[in-house]
Amino acid sequence: MKKITNFLTPLAVLVFVGSCLVSIFCLLVVSVRLFGTEDEMPLIFYRSMNIPVISVAIPLMGIILFAAILLGLRGKAIEAIHPTIFESAANRSVGLAVKKEESLHKAA
Repeated sequence: MKKITNFLTPLAVLVFVGSCLVSIFCLLVVSVRLFGTEDEMPLIFYRSMNIPVISVAIPLMGIILFAAILLGLRGKAIEAIHPTIFESAANRSVGLAVKKEESLHKAA
């Protein structure tokens, strides 16, 4: 799982950057159309490149990639924490037994 996570992380970052670039491009097309060009060129260019479809598909791919990465990271975190939980529980039970013996010695 660690190899998959390490492989998908740069790809997810590229998808995130691509999503940001598509959003900036959409903002530019809307602002050019809003502030005064009378021709339809920006809008025709926008439609011919299928930017509406791309602007939905890229973030969707990013969501799926980040979900896969988080599942991989969660598996690593559980493996890292699992032995620690048992060790700390064992240490507590030993510590409690030692404290009970000390209190018994003081009472006697």
